[in-house]
Amino acid sequence: MPGDRHEEPLIGSVEAAAILGVDPATVVRWAHSGRLDPVTKAPGRTGAILFSRAQIRRLAAERVAARAS
Repeated sequence: MPGDRHEEPLIGSVEAAAILGVDPATVVRWAHSGRLDPVTKAPGRTGAILFSRAQIRRLAAERVAARAS
């Protein structure tokens, strides 16, 4: 339908870590350092950091390609 956008659901650091093959703490570190660009962060100091599944999949593919080189 016009105006309808299918938006892929956002994922948290645990799911992002599983896709990337790293520890969830690594995903959080990468977000804080700018290596990953979170879509949003839940309120509060310990609020969940949410990522685009597509961005995480792209990074995972890049990591696989880099290991294959």
